[in-house]
Amino acid sequence: MHTRRGIGLGDDRDASKGAKTMSDGTRLPSRRTKDDVRARILEAATSLFYERGYLGVSMSDIGRAVDLTPPALYWYFHSKEELFFNVLEAGLRSFVLNVAGVVKAASPADRLQQFVGAHVRWQLERRNLASAYGALYAGGHGLEYMDTSRRRILIKLQRRHLDNLRAILNAGIAKGEFSVPNVTACAFAIISMCEDVVTWFRREGALSTDELATLYGDLARRMVGDGRATTSATRSDAESGGLVAARLP
Repeated sequence: MHTRRGIGLGDDRDASKGAKTMSDGTRLPSRRTKDDVRARILEAATSLFYERGYLGVSMSDIGRAVDLTPPALYWYFHSKEELFFNVLEAGLRSFVLNVAGVVKAASPADRLQQFVGAHVRWQLERRNLASAYGALYAGGHGLEYMDTSRRRILIKLQRRHLDNLRAILNAGIAKGEFSVPNVTACAFAIISMCEDVVTWFRREGALSTDELATLYGDLARRMVGDGRATTSATRSDAESGGLVAARLP
């Protein structure tokens, strides 16, 4: 199999500076390009794991997808389990940090709107990654092949997202703005609502991504008893040309 010099990530002369050569003659990229190559590997692995499942993918399959020999691929990831974990951890960490970074409003109601809107936008703007994560992790397919310490890291990231939402809900309750009988149950209901958008949303349908994000934020505020919730994205199915019909596969 060919190995592209510089892995297609810049001038060959730059890539060769500080490069290492494997025993089979494969030239590895310099430290400057290592992160770029890892990103390409993770992207290819995400697609392959999603399409075929954990057991249906070999390291050789992933290597072929990014033009790397098996020895070169193992220089980046020591095992398929490690690569699989990195696929899930990178996607989940990016998601949690992205949503948290958007939530900056002063009032709990506005923070809830931002939280839900960011969650929905991330799901739809990174649909392939969100779908892959849902199938591979949330669906439980592949976790049995991951060691306990790595599972705990993923669970900690999930809990961080849940705790961020619970903090918003508790702040709203403390200010008398929200009426929530069970904060954790409400938080899970809101998160589940946001997660499911990838199963039915179609870009050619009645609502745009931004409109849906606003609408879902409004729905979440109504769920917690915020009577001030309003949105311009609220349209009946008839007014929008048949939302349900337009969105079903």
